Amino acid sequence: MENIGKTFKARRKSKGWTQTELAKRAGTTRSVVSAIENGRYRGALWALTNCLGLLELELSVKEATRPTWYELDELFGDDE
Repeated sequence: MENIGKTFKARRKSKGWTQTELAKRAGTTRSVVSAIENGRYRGALWALTNCLGLLELELSVKEATRPTWYELDELFGDDE
């Protein structure tokens, strides 16, 4: 969430909007915008996606992957 917040804040500032302006446009509150920017947002997905849409950003979901045995061995294997 922290990385989303940094990108979110940078885009809002590049548009010259205050947190209050973005919140009004998105139909939410300034405290929601602040929580998103600080990586602490735990609210409704609609508020996040409304804000992202106004900032011309999108949230995407991708399939989780697991490391291979080789990758795990490279990370945690003994250095003999």
